[in-house]
Amino acid sequence: MKNILFVLALILLSSCRDHYKWMSIGDSITYQDGEKYTLQPEKGNKAIGYQTNWINAQDTIVNLDNQGYSGYSLSGHERSVFQKVINKDFSKEDLITIAVGTNDFKLNRPIHDKNDSLNSFRYCYITLVDSILSQNKKRNLYLLTPLQRDNDKYDVNYINKAGHKLLDYRNEIIRIGKLKNIPVIDLYYDSGIDSTNFSKYTLDSLHPNNVGYKKIGKVLIDKIKIK
Repeated sequence: MKNILFVLALILLSSCRDHYKWMSIGDSITYQDGEKYTLQPEKGNKAIGYQTNWINAQDTIVNLDNQGYSGYSLSGHERSVFQKVINKDFSKEDLITIAVGTNDFKLNRPIHDKNDSLNSFRYCYITLVDSILSQNKKRNLYLLTPLQRDNDKYDVNYINKAGHKLLDYRNEIIRIGKLKNIPVIDLYYDSGIDSTNFSKYTLDSLHPNNVGYKKIGKVLIDKIKIK
């Protein structure tokens, strides 16, 4: 009887314990996790995103707060990830990731705009990072660089109207990581997804399919460990 009560007490204790909390901030590549694809050839199928791939590899229960916004850039006055999340409570998260950049490139957001802070990729990124670090004492924050792409004429060689290549946004994220002493997961290179294999890992040379998400997930599994 005592053994049964002991086991029940352990189960009750486990159920009352806070689960590991992960807030993933990003654009459509982040948003897609668990949603049905709208693009062929996967239209109607459920996406198994990089978050689910990482969560499934853990030995603990992870509660995901998916703050991905399809079609949103980080910066900008409209459809801005920054404006969506800047007033969130980051204090209770065990893990926070930021994965942005490809839409800032596509929507011609300048990396630095001294006359318009909300339109500045640098200002929005650093301000968001500072807000997270000021609230979250665990500082378990990871910055993810954008994947390479070749979609809607915006490929890795294209210079957008702000005068930037996609690589410039990747380099800015690397710079901010070093400035703030925050780890960066360089998906631009380390995902292994590029023009030689877009047909295998993406739906449209930008958005990953489930094979691509699994490949990205493996990078995160290797880089992000539960503390």
